[in-house]
Amino acid sequence: MQSQEFQKIDFCGVWAHRDDILKKTELPCFSAWWERLIEQLQNAENPSLETVAFAYAVTGDENLGQKAVRLFREALPGYIPLGGAKEHYPELEADLSTASACKTLAYNYSFLYPLLESEDKQAIFSMLRERGGGVIYRETLEGAWWGNAPNSNWCSHLHSGLGLSGLVLMEDDEEEGQKWVGTATKTMNTMLDLAGEEGAGIEGPGYWCGCYRSVQELVEALKNTNRADLYTHKFWERCVEFPLYMSRPDKSGLINFSDTGYSGLGSSHFFYAIANAKQHGLAQWFGDCISERSSPSIWDLIYYAPSVTPTPPNNLPTCRLFKSVHLASFRSSWEEDAAFFILKGGSNAWSHCHLDLNSFSLMLMENALSLTRAPDSIPSIISAALNPKFRHPGIIRLSLMVLTKGSRRATE
Repeated sequence: MQSQEFQKIDFCGVWAHRDDILKKTELPCFSAWWERLIEQLQNAENPSLETVAFAYAVTGDENLGQKAVRLFREALPGYIPLGGAKEHYPELEADLSTASACKTLAYNYSFLYPLLESEDKQAIFSMLRERGGGVIYRETLEGAWWGNAPNSNWCSHLHSGLGLSGLVLMEDDEEEGQKWVGTATKTMNTMLDLAGEEGAGIEGPGYWCGCYRSVQELVEALKNTNRADLYTHKFWERCVEFPLYMSRPDKSGLINFSDTGYSGLGSSHFFYAIANAKQHGLAQWFGDCISERSSPSIWDLIYYAPSVTPTPPNNLPTCRLFKSVHLASFRSSWEEDAAFFILKGGSNAWSHCHLDLNSFSLMLMENALSLTRAPDSIPSIISAALNPKFRHPGIIRLSLMVLTKGSRRATE
């Protein structure tokens, strides 16, 4: 499985690192989960296609492989959807679901490669031309808004789908596939350059995680197929600090600016991949913080590097200003019971951003004072009741200090 033929399709590095992945299934953090997963895949009639295909690639179990091939052939005719965002963008066919399907199709192609017949492969190539990368590439050239929007998660998601589609197509049409890959790679470099100084993003920490995971998917595929190593970009050394400073002291979630919900720190495998590629101790630590609260996934198993020592942020400053996105984070310590204050600035002129500028949050241990902007009066801003033991003038003085004259206007 180490031949050049397999390297060209080894987008996730599974074929090159099968033995290492199998060894990781014996680690305490994976062993019980893996045992349950294999049993479920063996017993289920229609398990997750991507998961059972991955399990075949790792174990070589022919029964799992044939089950995956059956599921693949059943799913392929309508695998890639189009037109899901017509309500908002009637002129476009490709959307986020199109790109997601392109990527999972590429992964299944990689995992099942030894079992696929030439007819299967031709059906994949046709699907990608007619409904996948071919559509994304055409609409990019025609000026689709997400084709040149490096501040947007749509841009990274659509173009990672384009790039992975191109890597698949290159087995059948080297020239056309290279056009898709080249266009997508240029986009990813632009996005990395845009955020490179601080590793930050304007969309909020929730979309940030999804946005740069999409970038990372193509970065991983290019590296594993020996085409390019975009992990050399300075973004990857710096980017972990952005979600770190956006995280609540108890690590229960990211601060709920913009698009972000109230729980979860993102995907552990995003940080494990950085730790693996860069020997990045802080990324390993942050991935561990997420894993402690969730079940493993196949992507954790792929990326987790037990040789990387987790490095907590104890020696980092507790306060940080991200100048590129006008966001400031303050905490009294890195302990779970720290006081935490965070303020979001920015400009309404920025593209594809959420208009919650001048929002701020204050947290004291498990208690949160939630504040939102109001057009008329400052008293109406206070929207959450505090625990009685924290109802003292210090809280009000801090609130009034932040809400000075003009503070309810976006920073220009």
